[in-house]
Amino acid sequence: MHPRCGTNLSVLMLLTAGMGFGITMLLPKGPMEQLLGFGIAATAAALLTPDLGVVAQRYVTTAIPFNLEIAQISAIQDFWGRPTHFVEVRWQES
Repeated sequence: MHPRCGTNLSVLMLLTAGMGFGITMLLPKGPMEQLLGFGIAATAAALLTPDLGVVAQRYVTTAIPFNLEIAQISAIQDFWGRPTHFVEVRWQES
């Protein structure tokens, strides 16, 4: 699980859009009320994202299907020389 994973960005955008849309439906239609409501919704989404992003990473984006197994993990370097890991998977034989 990584805090700067793209999954966290996706969760943030989904929460902000959902909460922003929801709050605009609940509050009066005045411009100040709408702006204040959207600000509160965006702040709440930003506070909830780290925890919900980790859950989404664990159970959605990095979940291994039952018919895959990890074959090998190799420590390599990326283009800029930073350490990274390559995880090789293979289909399980039944």
